[in-house]
Amino acid sequence: MHDLRQKVLLQSGKTVSRKQRSHAESSRTSHAGSDNEDEYDDVMTRSTMSDDGEDEHTASGKHVAAWPDRLRDRIDALLDSKRSSVQGRAGTLKAYTHLLKHHYAAQVISPHAAALISAISNSISGKSDEEKINALRALSVTILTCPANEFPQLRAPYEKVCRTLEDRCRDTDGELVKVEVIRALGTYALYGGGSSDEASQFFLGIVQTDGDTVDALDSGAVVSAAMEAWAFVASYTSDLHELADEALEAFTDQLEAGDPDVQASAAFNIALLFEAVRRDDEETEAEKPSFQHEHHVAMEKLEQIEGDSSRSVSRKERKDLRSTIRSVMTSLELHKGPGYSTAIRQAANPNKGSGGIKGGEKHSDRQFHEYGSREKVRIGDQLVTIESWAVKARVDMLKTLLEGGFGEHFMKNPLLEEILEDAKVEGVANAASRKSKRGGDEEGFSKKPPKYLAETY
Repeated sequence: MHDLRQKVLLQSGKTVSRKQRSHAESSRTSHAGSDNEDEYDDVMTRSTMSDDGEDEHTASGKHVAAWPDRLRDRIDALLDSKRSSVQGRAGTLKAYTHLLKHHYAAQVISPHAAALISAISNSISGKSDEEKINALRALSVTILTCPANEFPQLRAPYEKVCRTLEDRCRDTDGELVKVEVIRALGTYALYGGGSSDEASQFFLGIVQTDGDTVDALDSGAVVSAAMEAWAFVASYTSDLHELADEALEAFTDQLEAGDPDVQASAAFNIALLFEAVRRDDEETEAEKPSFQHEHHVAMEKLEQIEGDSSRSVSRKERKDLRSTIRSVMTSLELHKGPGYSTAIRQAANPNKGSGGIKGGEKHSDRQFHEYGSREKVRIGDQLVTIESWAVKARVDMLKTLLEGGFGEHFMKNPLLEEILEDAKVEGVANAASRKSKRGGDEEGFSKKPPKYLAETY
């Protein structure tokens, strides 16, 4: 009945009220589960770029409300879920999270945030793994959108739902649920008012016991998630010396794991630890003696992994693992950040142009230098070079949590702006700029960098 009424109103050109849309969407969600949002994916992607808040149309010409109205509809459905099914709630949570990832919506959700967190908490306690997973993802993105330092009234609601997450990680049988619990705990520890020290110890305990502390013994996905979350939290820790010995031993042991994802995460964290200790040593003009031996042990194990030609993993997994291992080994040897390349290239010489050696020019006169840091992330028409393992840990986790909405949040969410505040930024030529360059514009790049990059561009 609601669907038919909406169709008639749309065909007649009349406006459908938000309340009517809410009832229609709730009805469809209860019957169709998570599929109800699929038809909006194209328009969501377009509105992420334009973000003008106006109504949209799908590729088939079907009218779709502006994203703030769609988000309010999902909020209404979550807050009035008494008559909804498990599948319906899972679908609504998925749609809510999708919109929140692709749009910075603090103004839309903040008036309802406390009640939303309570509703999300109820779904985390549900019986369906699908509902739990979507609820945990919704919690993480809600915290990123409305962090406790900007919305202090949400500290208590965040604490109420998150203080039970460690127990839920142990009690649930679902591997993916455990992974999302770990990510939510890391997000809460940094941005929701939680304890970074407690979270770090929880994650490290999972790594040290191969997942046994959360009843996930030898689960590569859970152990990898714990190491990634540990790196995420540790990237904000000013002094890792107290944690270094215990953590380094745990990560070095995981280099012997049979799962390539676990090995890659362990190698990453080893690089992060050595980077942090080097930074602390430079500030205090001291060196931690035991780390000289640990450095040697880690390098030996990394060399063994790089030379391993085992066929027990796929070619792609082996290639990705070797790429990470080489990046870490270069970092440990040269004290550089991720993705550093020692390959030599010729420096540009504007006075002599490109090409081979000119007449009268000696090879020794030409300047060469290393490619250097090649770990980059593209945001809009800007290319940002990542020169720190700590920054990469943050970027990797936030890209996991926000997926396709990563760039949107970086440009509009104040919480994320500061992460790349001091990063090296360069423009990326687009069609218009290349045309401009051919016409004599030497810059060849966009002249309007995102707001948060304006000062560093």
